[in-house]
Amino acid sequence: MLILPQSQINTFNIIGLDPGSDTFGIAILTIDIATMLLAASDALTISGDKLAGKDSWVEQTYGPRMSRIMAIEKKLLEIFNYHQPTIIVSESPFINMRFPQAGVSLTEVMTMIKRTVMNYDQWKT
Repeated sequence: MLILPQSQINTFNIIGLDPGSDTFGIAILTIDIATMLLAASDALTISGDKLAGKDSWVEQTYGPRMSRIMAIEKKLLEIFNYHQPTIIVSESPFINMRFPQAGVSLTEVMTMIKRTVMNYDQWKT
């Protein structure tokens, strides 16, 4: 008979993302496998402006937005590796017609999310 150790993992994590090139929201939900109920939750906001190195080579070469996005990408991968999510979801980008230039930024952020998920686990979509 198979006997599982008492320390077996009985939860899984879902990470939800609210993308932005400066303010990036993250929700972490821990679900109990047996009951499928929420066991724990946490939320945090990453400020790309605070993470990005001022006067960095990236900022000088590609501008402050790309510096922020790359800093968020690094932090996001750290969060994925720490929490080991089974499921990663992201809010769809919203393009405000009054500020259509924001669409470029959101496209870059969504590409960064895809790249980060691939770096975390190449089999996740």
